[in-house]
Amino acid sequence: MGRPRKVAQEDIVAKTVETPVEKEKKEKEDKPVTKPVEIKQEELTDEDEIDIIALDSNVTYWDKATDETYEWHEVGDIISLPFGTIKNMWRNHKDYFRNFLLKPLDERVISKLGLTKTYEKYGFLNDGDQYTRENVDSIITTIKGTSNGFQSALCNNIKNMIIDGKITDLYVVRTLGKYFNVDFIMLLD
Repeated sequence: MGRPRKVAQEDIVAKTVETPVEKEKKEKEDKPVTKPVEIKQEELTDEDEIDIIALDSNVTYWDKATDETYEWHEVGDIISLPFGTIKNMWRNHKDYFRNFLLKPLDERVISKLGLTKTYEKYGFLNDGDQYTRENVDSIITTIKGTSNGFQSALCNNIKNMIIDGKITDLYVVRTLGKYFNVDFIMLLD
């Protein structure tokens, strides 16, 4: 009996017939794999102007370092502040951002201040469309896990959303009123 003959791998590949499906697979494998390109974000400097939006009405900030006063009169007002001023505000009064009174409109600032998870977790509470019969119990549960300062600011935001007609369901308004111990029903049109 003879010994089995050793066949080079190249000979086997060369002699096999490729089906159309295998050809397609091979073409896909031969194509270079494109990796997502990471876009480097510019580093923030103290002089960079950052837009800050008011999530509550009548918010005022006085910067001791520059002796300037910034005022947001209505929800949605936007004022540009230098990043240096925002850093001072964060250093001295974190509650402006943590209690959703103000929000930077630049993701780099949100990331730099470490607010990404906070805005992801509680940001929906400032959206009047979320206040439905189906969601009101989970919203109350979420609110219970927040600080007193945040709850106070949110109560004011809810009052404004009721006045503006963004929250109109009587059951939702009554449930929120019971939780906050505020008579929101008289605010309905």
